[in-house]
Amino acid sequence: MSRASARARPFAAPFSLLLASFVSAFDRLALTPILIDISEDLGEPLPAVLGVATLYLFAYALMQWGWGVLFGRLGRARTLRLSLLIAAACGIVTAASTNLALLAISRTLSGAALAAVIPAALVYIGDTVPARNRQGPLADIMIATAVGMAAGTLVPGLLAEYATWRLSFVLVFAVAILSIVAIRSIVDPPLSDDAVVGSWRALRYIFAIPQARLVLLFVFVEGVVVIGVLSVLPTVLQLNGVTAAVAGLTTAAYGVAVLLFAPILKRAANVLQLPTMLGLGGVFGVLAYVAMSIDQSTSGVLIGAVFLAGTWAFMHTSMQNWATRVAPGARPLMISVFAGLLFLGSSIGTAIGMMFAGTGDFSIYFVGGLLTMTGVGVGAYAAIRSYFAGGAPLNVRWRPPPRASTARPCCASRTT
Repeated sequence: MSRASARARPFAAPFSLLLASFVSAFDRLALTPILIDISEDLGEPLPAVLGVATLYLFAYALMQWGWGVLFGRLGRARTLRLSLLIAAACGIVTAASTNLALLAISRTLSGAALAAVIPAALVYIGDTVPARNRQGPLADIMIATAVGMAAGTLVPGLLAEYATWRLSFVLVFAVAILSIVAIRSIVDPPLSDDAVVGSWRALRYIFAIPQARLVLLFVFVEGVVVIGVLSVLPTVLQLNGVTAAVAGLTTAAYGVAVLLFAPILKRAANVLQLPTMLGLGGVFGVLAYVAMSIDQSTSGVLIGAVFLAGTWAFMHTSMQNWATRVAPGARPLMISVFAGLLFLGSSIGTAIGMMFAGTGDFSIYFVGGLLTMTGVGVGAYAAIRSYFAGGAPLNVRWRPPPRASTARPCCASRTT
């Protein structure tokens, strides 16, 4: 391939990764709009069914690291096919569940399986796309994830309203099988920086880098206040007398808004510096919590969901870009830890929110979220501005700190 044609080649995420990202996001949120329906169908108390949703999120978060070990041993494509096969089987078991125990087992295993998808997609992009061109493919993954989240909040509610909640997990089975077939088109890049994946040496390498520690701290808190709250919003609305279908439709505005933000994000990436984009996302997050703190009815939640979409589009993709740069010698494990902490934070955020479901008053939850969102927005903006040389452009070539240079030469990346 000539140098000119290489420059002309567009950078985009493969369709197979987009499809896998969709089903992962759909499955992650599919349970939340139908918790009350499942509770009534199985004859179990709502707190017990809420516990199943929390188990799913914890399994999803903790298994990010386990899959990260397998990326370097099995390859991205083979690991993805294995995880999707497990998720497909769990979808059928969930659809056939007649008691809480079977539901809990199938949902927990599904969460553990689909934890592989997003880290694998991010690692693949980090290994195959130059740093200056990553924002576009990362936005593609964001779009697929947003569509999955929108569908995961809307479709299950509609199916529960007009048919049965079980059909949602038959859909998970079908899309997971399609993803397995599509991933046959993926060719793993050379595992140039996988030599330390899964080892304590890799973790020491990551945590020796101050930037890596900061990114991991901020993404954990982001998970609490940006992702965790999305699983709480349908319950907030339903406890205020809104039907499952309307609650799902309202929170699905998040996914629709992400789709609308996506082209804006891609254009902004060409003119705005990365710290500015991250800071803009933080502003959106603060506005979201202001709206939900004032009004927890359909209108307040709708406005909050739209602003949270802006946070995800600008703040999270900027942190993803940052995370692919800071530890090039152990990128697969770095991204797995990054994603794991994001969803560990989300499971904690959801668990905290569900504590207020017994009273139906979520005011303290949203006010606390407002204060936390303000803190993470300001802190992340200040940190990324400092470490990117006071607002360096997106295509800056990252230079690791002196402590990181002690890693063995085999760990160096050729793509950053």
